[in-house]
Amino acid sequence: MGGKQGEIKTAMLKNKAFIESFNKIKERITIPKQSTAKLVLNGLGADEVFGGYSRYYTYLRNKQMEKLKAEFALDLDRLWIRNFGRDDRCISYHNKTCAFPYLDLNVIEYAAQIPMQELFYDDKSDKLNKKVLRDLAADFGFE
Repeated sequence: MGGKQGEIKTAMLKNKAFIESFNKIKERITIPKQSTAKLVLNGLGADEVFGGYSRYYTYLRNKQMEKLKAEFALDLDRLWIRNFGRDDRCISYHNKTCAFPYLDLNVIEYAAQIPMQELFYDDKSDKLNKKVLRDLAADFGFE
């Protein structure tokens, strides 16, 4: 096996201590990117802090506010175990430093003050979640 497939396989074998299996998602995570940057900004936490999962909107629409709050808390609590370590190890392996701006305590505390309803668009929108982040991006000219 040569070419790009060979490079991918070599990279995956070097990283096998960091992955559990060779499924498609984990392949994309472990493919090394060529960059001279020393710092990588990671979007981890945006969904958990700003309401990015569709099940959150389902709880809101069904007026199940206690379940919605409980899901937010559960997802944020287990984020550190499920995702943070994996991302940090994969990025560190490639001699990069990783920053997690959405997991900054100030960002989390700010987001916790936003009323739950303001995190979501209404039913008529094709975008339902992370309203605060999407609106902020639009203010800067991103769509």
